[in-house]
Amino acid sequence: MIPDVTEKSNRTGPGRARDNKSRDPLLSAPEENAIIKKIDSADRHPVDNRLKKTSPVKKNEPSLLTRLFERTAGSAISRWGQVKDYFVLLSDETSHLVQYLIKRKGLYPGDISRQILFMGYQTLPILILITLLVGITISYTSAAQLKLFGADIYLADFVGIAMIRELIPLMTGIILAGKVGAAVTAEISSMKVLEELDALKTMGIDPVKFLMIPRLIAITVAVPLLVVTANIVGVLGGILIGYFEFGTPPASFVKQMLGVLFIKDILIELLKTTVFGWAVVVSAGYKGFSASGGTEAVGRATTESVVLSIALIIGLDCVFAFFIY
Repeated sequence: MIPDVTEKSNRTGPGRARDNKSRDPLLSAPEENAIIKKIDSADRHPVDNRLKKTSPVKKNEPSLLTRLFERTAGSAISRWGQVKDYFVLLSDETSHLVQYLIKRKGLYPGDISRQILFMGYQTLPILILITLLVGITISYTSAAQLKLFGADIYLADFVGIAMIRELIPLMTGIILAGKVGAAVTAEISSMKVLEELDALKTMGIDPVKFLMIPRLIAITVAVPLLVVTANIVGVLGGILIGYFEFGTPPASFVKQMLGVLFIKDILIELLKTTVFGWAVVVSAGYKGFSASGGTEAVGRATTESVVLSIALIIGLDCVFAFFIY
């Protein structure tokens, strides 16, 4: 049986003819399909993509009050972390000090004596000069006011109370902050920058114990020497003004001054100065161990140590005043 070729050609021929007529002769079949897909997608998404790219989306920026609050909160959190680190260092030093006093091991014997020489004996010249000048200034200023009321004899009382109770511990602490605190911070921060502290850790030595315990023992031993010397020199300035300004004999001046001073006042003076000395040494160690960066970190840490020490001394003096008086 012969197949019907005419019917097959009628079924397929016109369709192919129509396809050939609708197709662009310059485009191939894949290219034509790609164009059709692009047209369909444009119909489904009529928004121009170029407008999307060129029109920026405005973000909600925080207000000035919000930024100020965020900055204040971040600074407060940072300061709280620093306070926590300070007291952690203080607790570590106290623990190491107690362990050393019990076991007497872990330090070179010459470190403590060398630090006592530096903090005590080498601090005496500047302490004597400043205490004498302050004693003369306070006595002369007070004498001018007391003379108006005929209360010359009370100059000894004023010198004893003002110098021994308040000014001598305060001046001694500030001098220690400027001389001892700066030197300790510069030494420890230099070791931190030069990675000498890491070398100590590599050898199995705790830097806090090795560097801070001799200094804490030295400041505790040196404070009584400094306080006794400052008391003598400060009272001497008052005696000079009393003798040359009012003609008060030195024996009468001392007798009148001892009438208003008690052993409790001397003990409180020693306690205050010891606390101030510890605050100076711990602050110096804290700033020295936390130094980071290059050589400029040494100067920055030294400056911050002196400022922190003086601020702590004045704050602690206010605390003592609230509890003592």
